[in-house]
Amino acid sequence: MGRGKIEIKKIENPSNRQVTFSKRRVGLLKKAQELSILCSVDVGLVIFSSNGKLYTYPESSDLERIIERYHFVEGRFQGDPNASFLFKSLKAENQRLRAAMGHFMGENLTQLPLKDLENLEDGLNNSIARVRSRKHEITNQLIQREEHSLRKIQEVERKSEFLRERLAHLQKMVYNCHEGPALDYLQDKAFGQDEQNQFNFLPQTPVLRLQQSEINLTEPDQYLEPELRLG
Repeated sequence: MGRGKIEIKKIENPSNRQVTFSKRRVGLLKKAQELSILCSVDVGLVIFSSNGKLYTYPESSDLERIIERYHFVEGRFQGDPNASFLFKSLKAENQRLRAAMGHFMGENLTQLPLKDLENLEDGLNNSIARVRSRKHEITNQLIQREEHSLRKIQEVERKSEFLRERLAHLQKMVYNCHEGPALDYLQDKAFGQDEQNQFNFLPQTPVLRLQQSEINLTEPDQYLEPELRLG
């Protein structure tokens, strides 16, 4: 059989009353702790015994924080007589702003009159215009950066092509250089002083000069033949 229903009234016997207080106090503190842990909520419990002994949950530092939070929510500030009015004003402003944010998100629009809906629409259109303007500004900046990078790449490609053509031209001149004057022209015109040193390995082609031999006019039998000499 189950336990009988206990009548809730003051226990007259002091000894029984103390035993009941001790048992139920422990159970109440345990339940407060379980509620705080299981539900992740702030629970503050203050108990004074009949002889004035204090029992609290949680520890004193956490309990003070909970009490301050309670005072803040209820507007029970000490010292400043205008603090309660200030708190109520801030609370009302906070509620208004939260409602306005909900309206911008499309929430709770059924209670708004036509004028408020028109104002909300104008505000949304202005916000969209500002967002699009900023988007176009960022897009133009990105395009300008890309165009600048492309111009730099094209400039590098033009310089590279010019250097390739010059190199090919110089190589052709070196390959076709078979005479001294051509080599002199290559050294004087195509290269600077430092570049000339790179072509010192080329052999110097001897200069061909055509000279006539001395002819003795007194000897008729001597043929007039030119003589080729090197030097």
